[in-house]
Amino acid sequence: MFDVFCTECSRRQLVFAGQVLGIRNDETGIHVVFRCSRGHVGVWDTGRRAAEAAAAHPVAA
Repeated sequence: MFDVFCTECSRRQLVFAGQVLGIRNDETGIHVVFRCSRGHVGVWDTGRRAAEAAAAHPVAA
């Protein structure tokens, strides 16, 4: 189970293993492709490299 933010729904959701469509690990981090409970497909970027990239390029609020 993962706690992710769905950009289509504009809210955080729990995603269960059955909603995971794929996982890719590359030099920018771990990318989990999921389908939210409303049917939208999203990507959750996680891992140390994704965290380092997010810290290096913060999003202005």
